[in-house]
Amino acid sequence: MSEQVSLACNSLLNEENGVDCVFNPTCFERKEYIHCGNQWIWTEVEPFSITVLRDSPSKRKSVQRKGMTLENAYCSVRFTHSGQITYLTDKRTGRVLLQTGNVFKWYRDMGDAWDFYSGYAKAPCVVWEAENFELYEEGPRKGFIFRYRKNETVLEQKVFMEPDSPRLVFECNIDFKEQRHMLRTDFYPEIQTDHVRCGIQFGDVKRDIRPRTAEASAQYEICAQRWLDYSEQQCGITFLCGDIHGFCAEEKYLSANLLRSTEHPCNRGDIG
Repeated sequence: MSEQVSLACNSLLNEENGVDCVFNPTCFERKEYIHCGNQWIWTEVEPFSITVLRDSPSKRKSVQRKGMTLENAYCSVRFTHSGQITYLTDKRTGRVLLQTGNVFKWYRDMGDAWDFYSGYAKAPCVVWEAENFELYEEGPRKGFIFRYRKNETVLEQKVFMEPDSPRLVFECNIDFKEQRHMLRTDFYPEIQTDHVRCGIQFGDVKRDIRPRTAEASAQYEICAQRWLDYSEQQCGITFLCGDIHGFCAEEKYLSANLLRSTEHPCNRGDIG
């Protein structure tokens, strides 16, 4: 498929010798760094279009790292040595968007692949703390790599920022070994709202975070495909997630379901 896309790009650009291109299949403009060969190139691509990668060094401000704080033109975020966020501030508005976040929690899970105990959040859990961390820097990116261990399960999390981007990126690599457990990560937004918006196959759906009916209370776990927006009128936080679909969204609380090791119908669940 990648070879076919490359040939199509070259044909559209009327290039015989081949050229590095970027294709933007979305309906909005993309502005970001692209890693090509041994260099990082700042690229701006119009919606539904293709552009040639040009070797034009960016003059944009770099990410600043001071101690456990990361900062760029958009936001500032501070971590503890154990990997948790202690604040996230929007520099454009001066608002604190998060007081606490990136809190890994480990629950006992006796459910099956479709259902689990509705009161799990009130049950005892283990809060993971990173055993160690190191500084991360690659091209324009700066951040941290946190390493966690629980019994035989090992998790490595890379967190970084890029210049001129409001995104804070989390990349996790885990070797999951436990049976009948659920791993979640919790965030505590300082946002005043009564609903979240969740991506679905054909648009989005609004879901209450202050249940007023028995039906709404039963939706203690909600589905969001690719994104979940927790915002008020002037500011907010959007979680972009290609591989995570289960969330619990309540007032000033958002929990993402990362992995579950159930024993039915598959006896190994997410192990591995």
